[in-house]
Amino acid sequence: MKNIVMMMFATLLLAACVSAPQPKEEAAKPADQSATPGADLGAPVTPAVSTEGMTESAIAAQQKGLQDKSIYFDFDQFVIKPEYRDLLRQHVEILQAHPKDTVTLEGNADERGSPEYNLAIGNKRAFAVKAQLILLGIPATRIQLVSFGEEKPRATCHEESCWQQNRRVDVVYRSSN
Repeated sequence: MKNIVMMMFATLLLAACVSAPQPKEEAAKPADQSATPGADLGAPVTPAVSTEGMTESAIAAQQKGLQDKSIYFDFDQFVIKPEYRDLLRQHVEILQAHPKDTVTLEGNADERGSPEYNLAIGNKRAFAVKAQLILLGIPATRIQLVSFGEEKPRATCHEESCWQQNRRVDVVYRSSN
């Protein structure tokens, strides 16, 4: 009889450990870096806009244009927002057109938080972008990461309008030529 009671207790305990489904908003926030941020970006990219026939200077100009566009993040987050899917795909197209080029992903944070925390979240943001580029077909060996934390602010006022400009990842191309 004691064994049956213990088995029932163990069964109830295990059933209580099963978590309820999270609301959609909470499910989109990974608890740690091991979660694949924004995994719904899809399979490897086949270029929508071909770089075939473009001159090297035209492709360099396209790289420069993309390099000037950062990927921004919400406060205390490192999940890539859906509005940056097309930008990531454009980076993939350029990298696929130039298989010897590499990129450096520069993670940044706003001034709030300790220097250690800001370096860590900048790194997590850069890693999230790297994970998406890899999912879209770019080899990890072509992607470098660096976190500047709060050290390279784009805006220096002490309010949300500036802080949101500083929570970003910048993509810097390195040509193999």
